[in-house]
Amino acid sequence: MTAPDTGLAMKHLHEAVTRERAGDYERALRAAQDALTGFATARDRTGSAAAHHLLAILHAHVGRPDKALEHLNAAAPLRESTGDWAGLASLHQMRFEVALGLGNYEGCRAAAESMLAALAKVGDRSGQASALHQLAQILVGSGQVQDAQSLVEQGLWLTDGVGEERGRSAFLLLAAQVDQLTGSSDRALLRCREALRLARSANSRAAVVDALHQLGVQLSVTGRLQESVERLEEALDGREVLRDLHGRGATLTELAAVEERLGRHSEAIGRLRYAARTYHELDQPGGALEALHRAAEIALAAERGDEALQLSAEQLHVAEASGDPAATAAASFVHGARLARLGQAPASVEPFRRAAALQRSLGLPEAAAVSDGMLGQVLLAQGQTSEGAALLQGAYKTLRALGSPNADDLHELITALGEPS
Repeated sequence: MTAPDTGLAMKHLHEAVTRERAGDYERALRAAQDALTGFATARDRTGSAAAHHLLAILHAHVGRPDKALEHLNAAAPLRESTGDWAGLASLHQMRFEVALGLGNYEGCRAAAESMLAALAKVGDRSGQASALHQLAQILVGSGQVQDAQSLVEQGLWLTDGVGEERGRSAFLLLAAQVDQLTGSSDRALLRCREALRLARSANSRAAVVDALHQLGVQLSVTGRLQESVERLEEALDGREVLRDLHGRGATLTELAAVEERLGRHSEAIGRLRYAARTYHELDQPGGALEALHRAAEIALAAERGDEALQLSAEQLHVAEASGDPAATAAASFVHGARLARLGQAPASVEPFRRAAALQRSLGLPEAAAVSDGMLGQVLLAQGQTSEGAALLQGAYKTLRALGSPNADDLHELITALGEPS
C-alpha cells in the first residue's frame, strides 16, 4: 500500500469518529472497517489498533458485545507491540466494562489484571489504584475474600498520601466489606467512619455519599438502627443532589429494611414505593418489581391487607408493562396467592388461571402445575368440584412425573377428597 493509501485509511478513520460522535453508528462501522482494511494492508499496527478500538466501541453501542470483545482482543497485541501502554490500559478498561455487562466475572478479572500490568509500565499510580479497586470489587462480590483482601491492602498503600483521600476512602469501604465477610463487624464499622472522615476532607460529595451509605448499612448490621437511618437519610439527600438514580434505589432499599426492623411499616413501604418509581425512571422493571414485592410482603406482615393487595396489583401492572411473560406469570401467581390468603378467593381465579397459561406457553411445566394446583383448591372451595378436582389430579400427575416435592402437598388433598391418584 502506498503512503497516500495510508492517508485514505486515516480519512476513513476520521469519518468513522465523526459519525460515531453524531450517533450514526452503522455508517461509522462501515468507515471504521474500511480504515482497518487500509491500515492492515499497509501493516500499520498503530492505525490498525486504533481502528480495532473504534470498531469495539461501535459494536458495543449497537449491542454486539461479543464482536466488541473480538476487536479489543485483536487490538491488544498491536498496542503492546508498539509499546503504547496507556492505550493498552484503555483497551483493557473497555474489556473489563464489556465483560462486566455480560456478567463474565472471570473476564473482568483477567481484563483488570492486564490493565494493572499496563499501568505499572507507565507508573500511573492513580490508574493502578482505580484498576485495583475495580478488581477488588469483583472479588468481594464473588466471595473471593482472601484475594480481595490482598488487593485492598495494595490499594491502601497506593493511596497513602496527601491528595489521595478520596481513593483511600473508597479502599477503606472495600476493606470494611472484607472485614464484615470475615466476621469483624466492629472493625468494619471503624473503617466506614474513617472512610467518611477522609471523603469529607477530600471535599468530594460523591465519595461522602458512598461512605454515608455504607456506614448506614454497617450500623444496621451492628444493631445501631436509629443512627443507621440518620446516615442513610443523609446519603439519600446526597443521591438526590447528584441525581444518582442507581444509588438512590439502593439507599432507599436499605432504608426500608432498617425502617421495617424498627417497626415503622408505613415508612418502609413508602421508601420501597419511591424505590420502585426510581427503577421505573431507570427503565429497570426488575428493580421496581422487587421493591413492590417487598413492600407488599411488609404490608401483609403488618396485617394491612388492602394496602398489600394494592401493591400486589401495582406489581402485576409493572410486570405487564415490561412485556416479559415470565415476570407477568410470576406476578399473576403472587397476586392470586395474596388474594386467596386475604379471603378474596373468587378474585384469585383469574390470576391463577393466567399464570398457569403463561407458564405452559413458556415451557415451565412445574410452575404451571403449581398454579393449576392453587387454582384447583380455590375452585373446590367455591363448590366447583368437577373442574377443581380435575386440575388437582392433572397438577399432581405432572409434579409427580417431574419428581417435584410439591406433589406431596397435592397428594394429601386428593386423598382427603377420596379421588384416585
